[in-house]
Amino acid sequence: MIWLRRVLTIPLILILIVILFIALLVTQVSNTAANPEFYNDLMREADVYDFVYDDVIPAALDQAETGDTLAIPVDISNIEGELVSVARTIFPPQWLQTQFESLTVTVIPYVVGDTDNFAYTLWLKGRVISSGDAIKDEIVNGEAFTYVYNDLIPYMSEELFNSLGALPPSVTITQQDVENAVRITVTQEWLASQLEAAVDSVLQYLSGDSDHFTISVPLQTVVTDEVLLELLGDGNEDYLDEARYWIDGQWSYTDADLLNELDSNDEETLQDVRNWIDNGYTLTEADLRDALSDNQGALDDFDNIRNWIHTGRTWLWSLWLIPIIFVIAIGFLGGRRWKSRAAWALGSLFFASVIVFITIVLIYSNVGEPKISELKLNLDEYQGVERVMAEKGNELIQRSADSFVSGLKANTIYAIIAPGVGLMGVIGWYIVDHRRKSAG
Repeated sequence: MIWLRRVLTIPLILILIVILFIALLVTQVSNTAANPEFYNDLMREADVYDFVYDDVIPAALDQAETGDTLAIPVDISNIEGELVSVARTIFPPQWLQTQFESLTVTVIPYVVGDTDNFAYTLWLKGRVISSGDAIKDEIVNGEAFTYVYNDLIPYMSEELFNSLGALPPSVTITQQDVENAVRITVTQEWLASQLEAAVDSVLQYLSGDSDHFTISVPLQTVVTDEVLLELLGDGNEDYLDEARYWIDGQWSYTDADLLNELDSNDEETLQDVRNWIDNGYTLTEADLRDALSDNQGALDDFDNIRNWIHTGRTWLWSLWLIPIIFVIAIGFLGGRRWKSRAAWALGSLFFASVIVFITIVLIYSNVGEPKISELKLNLDEYQGVERVMAEKGNELIQRSADSFVSGLKANTIYAIIAPGVGLMGVIGWYIVDHRRKSAG
């Protein structure tokens, strides 16, 4: 009779293997996909926050040099390092990490159905206003300003030369003459002081404290009559007033110039950004639902998934009752006394856990990894910033899969160790019992 009962344990053990695998898999999904810390750990391990400054911003600057850019007469390749340093100072990696982790702990509970609403606000105004000091220290008053100066002077000289009116027949002025004169009068120190004021003006505009900005270089304050007379040459003093008129204006770049270079969509984006900086950018569940509202089916599916996830996580503990019941049943079918029943129960769990562990390794190496490779982006289809982002995206895909499977393996190992320790205890129980009987 006992052998028949033990034969009946075979299908139960096979079912136990399947149920244990499902329970471990569902538990790991709950511990990762529904857990903000999984994403936070993943971002830290992938060093995403430094990656922004080490790779993304330099690639964006390189791409800006070769693409369509605003009419700013400065070769940014010469000051790329300083621009990256400014960005890192204004929005340091630690700040980026704090914002992302605040976002995950706010949004993920809603996505998995644990909460019915959420609100996350990104505050930028304080950082934008304080960014002026970083810009001034790193660029305007730093070594990089030599490059800025050497780019701006030829540009301003060209603008002045093109604005020249009719010259007297005896006067011959070339663009190089204008540039030489400007270099004499417009020093780096003076130009830096003008740009410091420009930085403050632009930041006030971006932060919403002002509706306009002006970047100006009032050359008429430094280009003296002596310089103009030297350009005109002897005998042309009567044209001094006309020459003064050439520079009576000032080289400037204003918000109107910026808006003229933007199309309607870009202009709307600029105004949105200014509003976000001024008032903070708040993301709520209403924004998330609005993004899905164009497709009612997608919105319904989203709500259904939230409900299923919440229900599944709520009753996850009950899923583990099934393998526990099977283990107990196997113990009573396979054993006659408490020692043998414990041995059969723990042995079946140990065996099932080992089989599950082997199955996980085989499935991941033979099925999982090829599927993950298919999910990765083809880098040949991307260039510049997109390629850099695609490379990091592929790394995150691989890391998330490896982390998920590593956690699954770890939980399975715990499921092996626990009954293994229990079996050692049962063996010890047998030995002690045997010695007692022998001594008796």
